[in-house]
Amino acid sequence: MTNDEKSLSQNLKFIRMSKGLSQQDLANKCGISKKAISHYETNISNPPIDKLKAISVALNVTIADLLNEKLLIKNNNLNVVDLRILKKIIKIKSIPVKEQNKIWLYIETVLKNFELEQKNNQTHGTK
Repeated sequence: MTNDEKSLSQNLKFIRMSKGLSQQDLANKCGISKKAISHYETNISNPPIDKLKAISVALNVTIADLLNEKLLIKNNNLNVVDLRILKKIIKIKSIPVKEQNKIWLYIETVLKNFELEQKNNQTHGTK
């Protein structure tokens, strides 16, 4: 499998999931069978250019986005938790921006506090 093929299959799945779509949802939006979408995501087969274009339109991304290796998520643990996180992010994106900003600020504060606590524990030799 080439890097381009790997990028396409992983990016297609990642982008589809980040948009909160099932394989069937995407298949319905672009007029391709669910089985074909599954094959593209698992790299069993590669979509012809006309199908790739239909998928990109359905996902509101460019073909270049689907092929872009930089979109790949390198963290193998992401598959374990990303559905919960992605669903929360999708919900957050549906609320007013003012409320979104409060959530992002809270998350940033919690993460900074955690990092400081970790640093302090390392400095003082505690866990």
